[in-house]
Amino acid sequence: MGVALPQDLNHPEQWSMREPKPNNERGAIAVIVGLSLTVLLGFAGLVIDLGTLYVARSELQSSLDSCALAAAAELDKTSTAITRAQSAGITAANLHKVRFQKTSPAITGTDITFGTTPTNATTDPAEAKYVRCEKQISGISTFFIPVLGGLSSYSVGTFATATLGSAQTSCVQPIGLVSTSDTAPYGLAANDASSSWYQIKSKQADEFTPGEMGWFNPSGSTNAAELAEILKNGDCTNAQGQQVYTPGNKNSVVDEWNARFGFYKGSDTPASKGWFDRTGYIYTYDSDYDGTFNPYSDFLIKREENR
Repeated sequence: MGVALPQDLNHPEQWSMREPKPNNERGAIAVIVGLSLTVLLGFAGLVIDLGTLYVARSELQSSLDSCALAAAAELDKTSTAITRAQSAGITAANLHKVRFQKTSPAITGTDITFGTTPTNATTDPAEAKYVRCEKQISGISTFFIPVLGGLSSYSVGTFATATLGSAQTSCVQPIGLVSTSDTAPYGLAANDASSSWYQIKSKQADEFTPGEMGWFNPSGSTNAAELAEILKNGDCTNAQGQQVYTPGNKNSVVDEWNARFGFYKGSDTPASKGWFDRTGYIYTYDSDYDGTFNPYSDFLIKREENR
């Protein structure tokens, strides 16, 4: 109860008694907290379900990455290349686990395809340069998304693509010396050039004589444009015993050849014509190393220093 005091305290007859007004905000905070918790729990559940799908995709991606890398390593252009590549890809992929490391991804041969490019499919082992491993897994259960009107299970899928890449120390450049012997070291030794410098010649394959140096395309093509591409990127897919061919006039690849030594013409760049030799050294006919005109030993030293 409250007491209302009169304006004039000297006249108590003006005094009166009245009820206080009710507090209409009582319990409002509890309602707000309840609604907020509902929203927060909903978001927490959504994060859990989306996290489950993300983990499932990541596990599958790891499996397919291993599949593509293992399969690409077998693409050597021989008749059994695709068969071996599929077998290697399946084995590597199924060593992984999915669904929180509980089950195999069950990769099969139908999940592995090959191509001459990443988008141009082929079944010819002599042409296959790229491999693509692709898989989808379904039936991944969710618990909170259905409450918000979503599905109770989802599918995730992904893919991986790989090819053989160039490495300066191991991939072939389309230049060769004609051997002078049929047995190793084929009449050629590391220090044979101690007093001689060879000139690159443009001839047909059967016109070269022992000891001559010329263009030799390891892919078996006579296309000069392909020769230029190999000069830019190297060739890592040649097989032992594969026949090589000469591609014609060497003048058409002069820019790519000069780029190997760091010389770029006009607007040419390493991206358009290929990267130069990473040793960082250029040897010319009048270079003098330790009193000789043979830079081979010096090249080995510089290569190790600048790897």
